[in-house]
Parts: sequence; C-alpha cells; structure tokens
Amino acid sequence: MARIVDGTVNVSSAGTAVQLTSTADRILWIHFHARTGNTNNVYIGASTVASTRGKPVAANGTFELAPATYGTHTLLTTDVYIDADSSGNDCEWVALVE
Repeated sequence: MARIVDGTVNVSSAGTAVQLTSTADRILWIHFHARTGNTNNVYIGASTVASTRGKPVAANGTFELAPATYGTHTLLTTDVYIDADSSGNDCEWVALVE
C-alpha cells in the first residue's frame, strides 16, 4: 500500500554524501526542496554524489523524480544521497512510497 514519508537531510560536512534515510522503501514519486537559507547548491544522486556529480539544486530550488520500474529494478529511498557545497545546508523531501 502506498504511503507518504518525509524528512530533512542536513549535510553537516560539505563534500560528504548523506543517505536520505536508512529505511528502504520503493519510491513512486519524490520531491526535493533545498532550503531558502542554504548557501550555494545541494546535490542529489547516488552514494557517489558530489559537487561534480549529481543533480544540483540551488537554495529554494526544487527537483522531482518519478522513477520508472524496470522488471525487478526499483529505486529505493536508501539509494538516494545528498551532498552540498556548504556545510550545514539542508534538503527537505517528501515521497510517495510503498
């Protein structure tokens, strides 16, 4: 059954990828929001995300993802990581999962 989950990821040390959550849920849709008070960009991607690799999102910017399912391959919440240009930046998220 689908349900909504949400959270905030704080990148306490710029250049260090932070896992979205430790709970593995299959993502049907997810929305990211880089907080208005952030300095520079946050980056959304896999465990290898960095300022040179991943989707950049500027302060107060948003990004949405509705991953497709290919056979048994799905995107889990534990597959998503956040990094930032500046320490202390936050990325809020809300997702429809199952």
